[in-house]
Amino acid sequence: MLSRMRRLRSAEVNEVLAKGRPVRLPAAPGATQAGGRALSARILRTEKGGMRSAVVVPKSVAKTAVMRNRLRRAAYGALAELHSGTNGNMQIIFFVRSIPPPPLAPALRDEIGGILKNVLPASN
Repeated sequence: MLSRMRRLRSAEVNEVLAKGRPVRLPAAPGATQAGGRALSARILRTEKGGMRSAVVVPKSVAKTAVMRNRLRRAAYGALAELHSGTNGNMQIIFFVRSIPPPPLAPALRDEIGGILKNVLPASN
């Protein structure tokens, strides 16, 4: 699970929603839905503070709170693994757009890693 210090607070989430820019990976080969990916993101670059994140799972994706929490926890677990190697100053919200095929954690980790790879500055 991602530590509380690395998660966005509600006021920060509102700021990212208002001022951030959307980020999506290209469609997966053979995808049937628009975008073809399980995740999209909204990012706001900051001057300091490191990378802080939030995960949003709408009720339209998973009807039960149990499934929404399972998806959110899997995404936060993947973020915790990927956070250690990142050095960008940004606030980022990940939106789960569809339920990835099981197992959840590796599928979400791959998509989160792809999004972070596109938005983080290249390290020398």
